[in-house]
Amino acid sequence: MSYHLTKKNKFKFFFGAKTKREEELIKEKFIMDEDASVVKTISEEGENGGTAVDLLLEELKKDNGQSVVVACGPRGMLKAVAKTAKQYSNKCYVSLEEIMACGVGSCKGCAVFGNDGITVKHVCEDGPFFDARWVDWEKMYPSLTITRLLKVSRKTKFPMRVILKGQHGRKLALSSPIMNASGCLSLEALKSGYIDISRAGALVTKGIKPNPVLGNPMPRICETDSGMINSIGLEGPGLFQFMDKELNQWLSFKKPLIINICGERVLDYQKNAAELSGIKYIAALEENISCPNIEGGGMLFGQQEIRTHQVVSAVREAALNKFLIVKLTPNVTNIAEIAEMAEKAGADAISLINTVTAMSIDVKTRRPKIAKVIGGLSGPAIKPIGVKMVYQAAQAVKISIIAMGGIETAEDAAEYIMAGASAVAVGTALFKNPNVIIEIYNGLLEIMKLHGANHIHDLKGSLII
Repeated sequence: MSYHLTKKNKFKFFFGAKTKREEELIKEKFIMDEDASVVKTISEEGENGGTAVDLLLEELKKDNGQSVVVACGPRGMLKAVAKTAKQYSNKCYVSLEEIMACGVGSCKGCAVFGNDGITVKHVCEDGPFFDARWVDWEKMYPSLTITRLLKVSRKTKFPMRVILKGQHGRKLALSSPIMNASGCLSLEALKSGYIDISRAGALVTKGIKPNPVLGNPMPRICETDSGMINSIGLEGPGLFQFMDKELNQWLSFKKPLIINICGERVLDYQKNAAELSGIKYIAALEENISCPNIEGGGMLFGQQEIRTHQVVSAVREAALNKFLIVKLTPNVTNIAEIAEMAEKAGADAISLINTVTAMSIDVKTRRPKIAKVIGGLSGPAIKPIGVKMVYQAAQAVKISIIAMGGIETAEDAAEYIMAGASAVAVGTALFKNPNVIIEIYNGLLEIMKLHGANHIHDLKGSLII
């Protein structure tokens, strides 16, 4: 930020830094001839820390409005500079290049509104500098300050322990709000120790059908920009072979176990639920009514309210006392209505989103890159869709939400939690980062610290609109 003394024809430069080390680097880079200019620096670290705005404030107190302030930097700082300059009757110009998008006037994404209420300019065409007195700061940056304080719980030794509360007293206790998404973690990966599950709150199996399934023909997966398309087709051993050969191995990891069940008919879901509901070591069932990669059932149940109610009611009847999670598809017009219907039918929680239907074509061969032509898109590309749908579902239901879709970092997980989720599931990220669960766990603790939260649920639904 520069500060212009017109009478003495000097410039005074004020620089703010986050840390002492950054401040030292600034000093080394910007030492100037004392006869021509003055450089002052400050960092936010330490008891005497502050910002460049603090330096400006001290200078303007004795300036009597004679000088011109010119500022560049983050938008929060610019708004504060504008307010300070106005307070002491100094002219002020701010550089708003931070909001510039295309840079050539095409997108109109860098609008700057005037406080006259009728004028709009654009940074790429009319800027980047603007008279700070003309800018309508509230219309441009309405979310610069926190207008609602976070409601904080009591301090606890277990800040990441969560209990998902279902209907009629059913509960699912988790040591951590992080789990794997169904279909993205196998026994082989677990037994090899490849995936660090030390901070996982639960383990979720791949989808189980009543009978063995070979799955879809190859190719089953292809990479896309910021994601991948898959069409595995729920390959698996079938219910009884799973119970005979795999169940005890899953239980050996001493984590709450969630069994994902699926089918093509209501009866398929009922059979699975009835067989599994009596096994007390199974913490919950996840009813998958959202898989896009099978010929019948699956996603079809999750796209119509009546069919959602039908299949969820059937499973609830077959597993009266088991905690029931219903996994929803994003491939619907109104996710809130489907979520409400799942709740009415007996769901204790909902999980969303499953993959988004998509396709990709090899332009050299003119063939689809997936044998089944259309598959399910996952990865970072779908996270904004997931966040929106979790937010919408959270407004519609009282039961807990387990969020998934493009989660790779603690920031991704925190977005979902702030949108209303009680827990999160990691899918595609497990394929490339075996430490992703523990990284998200540690990162969430840092985000909680940033907001002064004592428990992860302090962040739940804390989005400020």
